[in-house]
Amino acid sequence: MPTHRRIAAVLALIPTLVALALWAFAWPAARTAPRDLPLGVAGP
Repeated sequence: MPTHRRIAAVLALIPTLVALALWAFAWPAARTAPRDLPLGVAGP
């Protein structure tokens, strides 16, 4: 494999892997919501 093709492959692969890693952590955090929480009301 020529050097320029290897460099191009690395330059394309690294940002893709970083984006996938960020997506893997950000997506579940964006989709979480509280469920089945008891509701309490307090008054005088």
